[in-house]
Amino acid sequence: LSGVNDSKKLTEQKRAELFPKIVELAVDYELVRMTPQEVDTLNVFQARMEGFKRAINILSKRTGANHAIIGGNKKPDGLTVETDVLVKADAILLGVSCSGIVTKHSHTFYIKKLCQNELYKKYGFESHQGYGTKVHMEKLKEYGPIESFHRFSYKPVKDSIK
Repeated sequence: LSGVNDSKKLTEQKRAELFPKIVELAVDYELVRMTPQEVDTLNVFQARMEGFKRAINILSKRTGANHAIIGGNKKPDGLTVETDVLVKADAILLGVSCSGIVTKHSHTFYIKKLCQNELYKKYGFESHQGYGTKVHMEKLKEYGPIESFHRFSYKPVKDSIK
């Protein structure tokens, strides 16, 4: 696949172009969305580990895969397959790069779909995808948090509660 790289180094447009090609060529993939409530309960890092665990265990059952690689330096407990971690794997290994592209594009697509609803549209999510930009912080102060979207353990969200 030409143009595959660390998803953070690609434009939104390039990720959107690569997404259908990756999905078509992939043996399988699994998207796991951790809810804001789960992240509040676990913390961001532990929620990330839980997401990895869920995706890896689901894929191993569905495909028979017996090995996984996670980009980073920590792996979750409770995995059903042998798993290695590799710092900067998304810049080194094609499969991990593709995983990041699918994840990031799916998040952007999810946010754009939410923005069809007036509740989300007024926050300007289409321009910042829910990341803590200046615009997002201003909208939080203006409108307060959305219960099913924002993480209430995040200080700016907590501070915005009216």
